[in-house]
Amino acid sequence: MIRNAIIVVVSLAFPMSIALAEQGQKGMMDMQKQMQGMDKTMQQARKTSDPKQHQKLMDEHMTEMQDTMKMMHDMMGGRDSMMSGGQMGQGGMMGQGGMSGKGMSDEMKMQRIENMNQRMGMMQMMMDQMMMHQQESGRMMK
Repeated sequence: MIRNAIIVVVSLAFPMSIALAEQGQKGMMDMQKQMQGMDKTMQQARKTSDPKQHQKLMDEHMTEMQDTMKMMHDMMGGRDSMMSGGQMGQGGMMGQGGMSGKGMSDEMKMQRIENMNQRMGMMQMMMDQMMMHQQESGRMMK
């Protein structure tokens, strides 16, 4: 399950950076807030010695991870995204000169690169959360 989630996270990295350019920085700020919440929940789970509280926190962390993945998916436009050939695909990446960025100003190209860098950072944090969740899940069973 974790492996499949990591594959999804990595496969969304590039297209999501393009969607982010269109949506502005609000999406990144929401993602950062979501990541901070996940981190706080994981830290609480690591500190508790009560198995019931630990399980409750781990369930909450899993829900937060799923919500974050949904948020990432929604930022891509859901089913109407570039990846599924929906509306964004018609005017999105391919409508802007494709991967080469033809027809884009230097400023737009730089913004695309910056958004991609931010998105990759978020993807790394999400993968870190998944790894911590997997490691922490077995702690109370030992």
